[in-house]
Amino acid sequence: MKRFSMPSLLRRRRERRAARTREESRRFASRASMVLVVLGTIAGLIVVANRWLARAEFTGFELRGRSVLDSAEIVAACQIAPGTPLAEIDLDLVERKVRVHPYIASASVYRADNGRLAIDLVERAPVAAVVAGRGIVYLDSQAVVLPARFSSAALDLPFLGGVAARGDSSSAGQIDSVKACEALAVLRTVRGYDAGLYRQISEVRREPTGEYSLLLTDGAIPVAMGRPEAVEARLGKLERAVRLLVHDPQNGRAIAGLDLRWRGQVVVRRRPATQPQT
Repeated sequence: MKRFSMPSLLRRRRERRAARTREESRRFASRASMVLVVLGTIAGLIVVANRWLARAEFTGFELRGRSVLDSAEIVAACQIAPGTPLAEIDLDLVERKVRVHPYIASASVYRADNGRLAIDLVERAPVAAVVAGRGIVYLDSQAVVLPARFSSAALDLPFLGGVAARGDSSSAGQIDSVKACEALAVLRTVRGYDAGLYRQISEVRREPTGEYSLLLTDGAIPVAMGRPEAVEARLGKLERAVRLLVHDPQNGRAIAGLDLRWRGQVVVRRRPATQPQT
C-alpha cells in the first residue's frame, strides 16, 4: 500500500491546479481568437456593403401585400427617380409618403437585392359604405373614412345608416366615429353568426333611440333588432323568420316589416291589401 507524505500531496494538487489553469487559459484564448475573427469578418462585410451601397443605384420597387391598390400610384407617391443612389434615399421619408395614402394602414420600406426597394404594405379594406352628402364613402373595420373609388366593391358592401355626426346627411368629416364603430360591431356580429344571413343584409341602421334595425335585401324589409347588445341573441330568430316568412312565395311580398324585440315573438307588419280595380 502506497503512502504519500503531506508535502507530496500538496505538490500534486498544485500541479493539477496549474494544469487546469493552463487549459482554461488555452480555451479562453481560442474563444477570444474566434470572436475576433467573427468581428473582423462582420466589419469587413460592413465595409464592402457600404462601398456597394455608395455605388449602387435605385432600379425599382418590390411591392408586397398589395391586393387592391394600383401599384402605379404607390410608386408615384414615393417620388424616386430611377438611377438615384440607394445611399441617398431616406427610407423613413419614403414610408411617410406611402402612408399618406388613405387606403394604406401601414408600410415598411427597406433595401432589397439588385438595387430595389421593398415595400411591405397593409391595406385598409372597406367593410361598409355610408352615404355622404351626394356621394358615398367607405369605412374600414376601425371606422376610418376611405374615399369611394371601387364601384365593384360598393356592390358587395352593406350600408350604415344613422352614423352622421349631425342630421341625417353626412360628409367625410361629419361621420360620428363612436356611432360608426358601434354600427360596425353590429355588422361584425351578423357576419360572424352566418355568412349567408350576412349577405341578406343591405343596411345596418342606428335609430335615433340608439336601437338598431336591419334592412333585408329581399323586398327592402326593415327588421327591428333593439339595443346593440341584444342583436346577437336575436339572430337565430331572424334567420328563421327570413327562411319561413320572407322567403315564403305566398306571404313574403306582403311583409312590410319585422320586429324581433319581443321575447318569443316575431311581430309581422303587413302591407295594406291593394284595392281591386273597378
